[in-house]
Amino acid sequence: MSSASWVRTPALLSGVDPRGQFPDWHAFSGSDRIRFGSSAPIESSFGETALEVGAGIAARVNQTTSVYAHADYRWSLGGDSRQTATQGTIGIRFNW
Repeated sequence: MSSASWVRTPALLSGVDPRGQFPDWHAFSGSDRIRFGSSAPIESSFGETALEVGAGIAARVNQTTSVYAHADYRWSLGGDSRQTATQGTIGIRFNW
């Protein structure tokens, strides 16, 4: 579950659209257990609250083409384990 907030800032250059996001995530806690034959069970716990910060930019090349880049960083605020994640995306978009 996420509540995301996108922030659009005024473009400094024509055709450039910077963006930012600040979602918070919450996964409900629980655990799973599996056993193979008579072996000891394997247990896994899950659940966390995390905060994410992201920034990106889209730039128009012409009337039908734009390029974009976006990066996110996420870190857990609680739960069974502390984790961080980094993600990035680049691409090109065509409209017709």
